[in-house]
Amino acid sequence: MKKAVFIIVALFVFANLQAQEEEEERVYDSTYIDKVKYQQFDESFRVYYIFPGAVGDNVLAKANKAKLGFGMSLSLITVYNFYLNAGLEFSQYDVTDASLAGNIDHTNITNYFGEIMYKIPVYKKITVNPKIGIGYADVRQKTGSKKYGTQSGTSYNAGFNVDYAVTKSFMVFAGLNYSLLKPETETKSEYKSFYGTLHQLNIVVGIKL
Repeated sequence: MKKAVFIIVALFVFANLQAQEEEEERVYDSTYIDKVKYQQFDESFRVYYIFPGAVGDNVLAKANKAKLGFGMSLSLITVYNFYLNAGLEFSQYDVTDASLAGNIDHTNITNYFGEIMYKIPVYKKITVNPKIGIGYADVRQKTGSKKYGTQSGTSYNAGFNVDYAVTKSFMVFAGLNYSLLKPETETKSEYKSFYGTLHQLNIVVGIKL
């Protein structure tokens, strides 16, 4: 996970350097809504806290209790009001039913993703940003520093953010992120859906720079 964070930070620095070198056409009205029609690079960076949630008939929802989470994303390219983003989300759960999840303390989920987001100005300093994406999910079971199992697979993601522009370059936001996680699972066919199809519905709050 440290390597992924380093890559995202490096991309953020690179995007800033490119943005300074290239000529941009930006027009802001009094509400600070960005009216850019075309821009090759976008330097915005989001960091946020996650209130994780697990839903559905699966081991994450039935045998775990949400604890904490955090996320970050970087906008790489902007074309009109479409944004191409890359990021990661980490969430941790406490195991509540050892008979279903095993005799462990925590389930940790890291979701590395790419997404397309669309920016919709709605009122004064407020924009709504629906998004959809795909990624790589890593599910780990831990007790203290000991790891007892790792699953990995594809994640399918969708959601939206609501941004409020405090200034031209600083925003606060809240949103809802849904993830369908499909980790590879070695189990009997009748249990594959229960252990290999996980649903997260996460509430997020954060800042955009």
